[in-house]
Amino acid sequence: MPFILKELLTTYWNNSLIILGIIGFFVSRYFNLKSKKVETKYALFQSNKISTVIKFYAAFNKTVNAWIRFNIHKYLSNQITPREMQEIISSNIAELRISLFELTMYFDREEMDLFTLVYDEISKIHYFVYALPIPNNDRAKSANEFMTLRNEIIESSENMMKVIGIKLRSDYKND
Repeated sequence: MPFILKELLTTYWNNSLIILGIIGFFVSRYFNLKSKKVETKYALFQSNKISTVIKFYAAFNKTVNAWIRFNIHKYLSNQITPREMQEIISSNIAELRISLFELTMYFDREEMDLFTLVYDEISKIHYFVYALPIPNNDRAKSANEFMTLRNEIIESSENMMKVIGIKLRSDYKND
């Protein structure tokens, strides 16, 4: 057997080289395609991850703007119906919650903590408003409490969003 192999290689060395080259080419091509497939999946995953973060930022900003525009005095004097309240605030909170759930597809539990904390903080404003008695006899006090709470929560939430942005940038700088 070794004699036949030696004779084939010495007699047909040029054909053997061509066959080995072709085999080498196809093996190389196979591994390149496999590597490209993994790279494409990773790039798509990262792209979708960033898209969901952008969606969360947009929902957060929309909710914050709704709270800033919210007329607490009209609410306390019972001039805003529950349906209007739903349109003004609740739909934005729901959109923020949906985007939070979408983030769970791309982030692990530890990474989700800040996003969840932002959602929980913004929701505190919602719970505070719904806990206010309507009609309210002490509108000025309730309005001041609302505005103080709203401003504190918005400020702390915006700071948390900045931390999220810093973490994401550092993650992508290292990639």
